[in-house]
Amino acid sequence: MDYMARTSHTTTWMYKMYIFFRKAIYVAVIIVLVAGLSSLSAQVAPTESITGVVRDKAGAVVPGATVIVTSQATGVSRTLTTDNSGFYSAESLSVGLFTVTISKPGFESSVTQGIMLNPGQRRANNIVLQIGNVNAQVKVSATTVAVNTQTSESSGTLDAKQIDNLMLNGRNFQELAIAIPGVANESYADQMYGGGNAGSGTTLIVNGASVEYTTYTIDGMYNMNTGNLANVNILPVPEGIQEFSVLKDNYSAKYGLAGSGQVVVITKSGTDAYHGGAWEYLRNDMFDALNYFSIAPQPLHQNIFGYTLGGPVILPKLYNGKLGTKK
Repeated sequence: MDYMARTSHTTTWMYKMYIFFRKAIYVAVIIVLVAGLSSLSAQVAPTESITGVVRDKAGAVVPGATVIVTSQATGVSRTLTTDNSGFYSAESLSVGLFTVTISKPGFESSVTQGIMLNPGQRRANNIVLQIGNVNAQVKVSATTVAVNTQTSESSGTLDAKQIDNLMLNGRNFQELAIAIPGVANESYADQMYGGGNAGSGTTLIVNGASVEYTTYTIDGMYNMNTGNLANVNILPVPEGIQEFSVLKDNYSAKYGLAGSGQVVVITKSGTDAYHGGAWEYLRNDMFDALNYFSIAPQPLHQNIFGYTLGGPVILPKLYNGKLGTKK
C-alpha cells in the first residue's frame, strides 16, 4: 500500500509539473508574439492621413463634433473631436479604404464611405452637417480625387490590380514604374533581369536624376543598402505588393534623404477575414519563338512558385480575431 501511495503521489506531482510547464510555454509564446508585433509596429510608420473641416448649413464651423475613422479592411477605428475651428486630422493611417462618421447632438450624422488612401497620401474630407436628429444619417460615397489639393507634391501610383494586369518581364516591380510620367529605367528589360532573374539593384531614374538619388521605403521602413546606396535590401514579389508610389517633386520633408525620387512600397496586409492566393511564374523555351539566326531555341526552364496569405490574428482567450477588439 505504501508503494502504491508513493507511486500515485509521484504521478500526480509529475502531472502538475507537466501542466505548469505547458502553461509556461504557452505564456512565453504569447509574450514573444506580442513583443514581435510591438517591435514591428514600432518600425512601421504610416504617413497617410485624412483631414477636414466640419461646418453647418450656414457655413459656421462645428467644434466638438465626434469623428470616427474606420478602416474598411480591418474594422479598426479611431475617434477624434473637432477643435474650435471645426478641424480634425487623423494621422498615421494605413493604405486602403476608410469610412468617416461625424456626429454631434442637434445635427444629422454624416457617413462618408470609400475614402481611398494611397501611399503617402493626405486626403481632405470636408463635411456640412444638416440640422436634425442625431440618429438620422446622411450617407455619401467618396469620389476619386482628380487633383491633389492638400499637398503640392507630384507623384504617381500603381495599385494591386494594375500590378497584376500590366505586362512585366521578370519579377522586379521597378519595371512597372515607367508607366508614371517622368520616370525611366536605366536598363533594358532583358539586361535588367538577366533572363528573368530578379536583381536587387535600383534602376529608376526620376526626372533625369541618377539612380543613386532615388530612395526606397517598404511599409514605412528605409529599404536601401547603406553601403552603396544602389541596392534595395528587400525586393518584394509583385503578388505581395498592395500599392507603390513614386514621389517626384515637392514631397514632404518627412521622407528625407532622397535627392530626386522617393519610391514608397506598401505590401499586402491582413484584414478581418482570411484571404490569399497561389501563383506560379513560368518561362519555358517551349513557348518561345525561334530566333531568325538560331537553329534551335535557347534552353530556358524557369518555374517560380509562391503564395500570399493574410487575415486576423487569433490568440485564444486573449484576442478574438477581430482586429482591434479584445474580449
